[in-house]
Amino acid sequence: MDVQVFIEKIVNGGYGLGRKNGLVFLVPYAAPGDVLEVHPAPGENLRREGALFGEIRRIVTSSSKRLQPQCPVFGLCGGCDYDHLNYEYELIVKRDVLLEDLRRIGGVVRDDVELLRSPGEYGYRNHAYVRVNEEGMPGFFMKRSHRVIPFPKGGCLLLDRRLNGVIVELMGKAPVSQGALRMRSNRRGEIFLKGVPDRPDDARARYLVGDLEFEIGIDDFFQVNKYLNEQWVQSIAEYLEPRPGDFLLDLFCGSGLITLSLARSLR
Repeated sequence: MDVQVFIEKIVNGGYGLGRKNGLVFLVPYAAPGDVLEVHPAPGENLRREGALFGEIRRIVTSSSKRLQPQCPVFGLCGGCDYDHLNYEYELIVKRDVLLEDLRRIGGVVRDDVELLRSPGEYGYRNHAYVRVNEEGMPGFFMKRSHRVIPFPKGGCLLLDRRLNGVIVELMGKAPVSQGALRMRSNRRGEIFLKGVPDRPDDARARYLVGDLEFEIGIDDFFQVNKYLNEQWVQSIAEYLEPRPGDFLLDLFCGSGLITLSLARSLR
């Protein structure tokens, strides 16, 4: 049975939170201030911490925060959560989610989190794990699903244009074998691929951040925003103010982006 809920705020995972008849609903692609007709998702496996997942059936009253999405498959594809929000407001939402999680999970109360604005709202991702459906079309999974939503004809708005070029090329050929493709790019214009037909798999990928070059496994994690990596590391250095003789512990360091960027200050 569909219910009508008012969306109070956005919480971890990009879900809009609303309440009705003593239940908490988590609704993807909602905006604070929306009044939505929501279909509760059945099954205990779709509950989280006492909340019930739902999906939008109808926007009864649209929030003043809601915009027309730029992506034609937004709301179906699970690749992003905030294309229906102004970017400046999206930054505020993400800050508030972080502060709430710090308070709720860690008992840390802060209000001085600095926002780093990306110079590019779109085209910033240097890495994608692309799925291929049974018809041989590349895309991303629908949110909370293993159903592949094919990319629009121009590719994904979030991806580096060179990765979109590979995707568009694939869509113009015969269907790709069902499975997954790994795609990466760097600021030198190099592209690294795995699982793409008629191309040899790359075992490793290279990234340059400042004057440091990182060589990582093709499947390894690396920060995805090509615009913000250097600014992000610089902000960490300014906050920590490392000096020679200091001892810093970088847990779950991945490829060592933070560690190696700060190490020279400790010599």
